[in-house]
Amino acid sequence: MRAETTTTVAMSSASTQSLSHFLAEKTGASMYEFALLASLVAVVSIIILIALNLGT
Repeated sequence: MRAETTTTVAMSSASTQSLSHFLAEKTGASMYEFALLASLVAVVSIIILIALNLGT
């Protein structure tokens, strides 16, 4: 089960990074803001996955 969690988080981070790269190209915003957003999304997804695993 731990491998599935790691894979899901990695996929989530990869999609967030590509999204932030796209937004940075479109808006010209600095990349660190999107890096902060990506890390926040990763942390929240990890917390949700842990909560779902504890609930079962």
